[in-house]
Amino acid sequence: MGARTIAFWVLIAVLAAAPLPCLAIQAGSPQAHPKPPLARPTGPTLLVLCDLACDWKLDGEAKGRIEAGASAKVKVEPGQHLVLASTDDGADQIKQHIEVKSTGQTLDEIDLQPVRDARLKAQREAKDAAEQEAKDKTAQQEAARLQELRDHAAERFNQGRALYNQKSYEEAKPLLEASCDGGIMYGCAMLGKLSQNGWGAAQDYAQARTLYQKACDGGSGGGCYNLGFLYQNGLGVALDYTQATTLQKMACDGGSLDGCYLLGVLYQFGRGVTQDYAQAATLFQKACGGGIVQACSDLAGLYQNGQGVALDNAQASALYQKACDGGLQPSCAMAAALGGQLEQHDPARQQQAAPAAAAANTQDLRDHAAERVIQGQALYNQQRFGEAMLLYQQACDGGDALGCRNLGYLYQYGQGVKQDYARALAAYQKSCDGMYTNGCISAAWLYETGRGVSHDIAQARKLYKKACDAGDREACADLRQLP
Repeated sequence: MGARTIAFWVLIAVLAAAPLPCLAIQAGSPQAHPKPPLARPTGPTLLVLCDLACDWKLDGEAKGRIEAGASAKVKVEPGQHLVLASTDDGADQIKQHIEVKSTGQTLDEIDLQPVRDARLKAQREAKDAAEQEAKDKTAQQEAARLQELRDHAAERFNQGRALYNQKSYEEAKPLLEASCDGGIMYGCAMLGKLSQNGWGAAQDYAQARTLYQKACDGGSGGGCYNLGFLYQNGLGVALDYTQATTLQKMACDGGSLDGCYLLGVLYQFGRGVTQDYAQAATLFQKACGGGIVQACSDLAGLYQNGQGVALDNAQASALYQKACDGGLQPSCAMAAALGGQLEQHDPARQQQAAPAAAAANTQDLRDHAAERVIQGQALYNQQRFGEAMLLYQQACDGGDALGCRNLGYLYQYGQGVKQDYARALAAYQKSCDGMYTNGCISAAWLYETGRGVSHDIAQARKLYKKACDAGDREACADLRQLP
């Protein structure tokens, strides 16, 4: 190795071992953490925050949309600026003048929710006020209308009733409606009759019931009577004799003689109440005295049969005649029939009755016999047996064999009349003579069983054979079973 090379490595070793203060950096000295360079100063900014989703403008320039609870930041010049924010629907808006600082950030919080709440509250209050005003106006108009109806109710009722009595139902209806609305409860009841019977409009029992109920609640005895009639006959409502009894009592107490009469019918047949002929007689008497001719006829039936009153054919005849004079034609036949019985014991009465007997319209009985059977059957189906009996009697007197058979049935079973086998047999025999085979069978059964007549198998066989020969298979079967 050369001398120069050795000298170089010796120098290096000396330098490495010697302290180098110029290169050492003490921990913790200022030079250990040099400072970053200072940031260059920036311009002022505006931070806009919206509580609701909004579109906003700055000094008239659209800046876009800010979601609810979010914000937008823009650079601005220092000084005063105009911020405008509106909701998505444009219904709510805020304008704010903001003073932007020369440095740093200026915050503008846009509170649209209070604005919206105030607007909605004002709208509700305005709507409520308008509705109340409309209600007040309507109430005033209704009050004026009702007052006008009340002022003219009686006049319109009288006009409507006159048209009703003329059977001009379509013309009567609006007048009766006006009288009903004006507080004339009997107008409501008459309006109900139009609905019940389909006069001037379609038949509507539900509407009739509503009108009768209104009239009854308003103190109209006629309204209670008509409502009770619906329940008593199951018209538009379930058949309910108990309810009918309650309503007819209200009607009678309220001055409706028709109500007294139908209440009497309920007592007579024990419908909705315990059967009480005496109470029925009292009610029939009250109704008859007030001009309800059907009540006179039914009261006559009680006297004729001694039901609830002492049997008195003279009184019965007088009552039938009163009903007849009142236009109830079936009672005329009963008056004549009872009069004939009385004449056998009273020559003077026989002489008095002669003109009436001579005036009997036999042709009318024949002409309307079939019609009266149909009417009687309708009443029988309603269990109005007393009324049915009078029509069957008249039909039988007119020569209708079915009317005679039905009359005999009522006498046989005591429906609407006192049970009387002798009269039943007479009616059945007349029916049989008219070649109504069921009349022959019914008469034969009385002879076969000895009901009201002597037990007579020969006579029963003769009657069954007559019906059998006429083609009645039931009669033939009964005939074969005779001993």
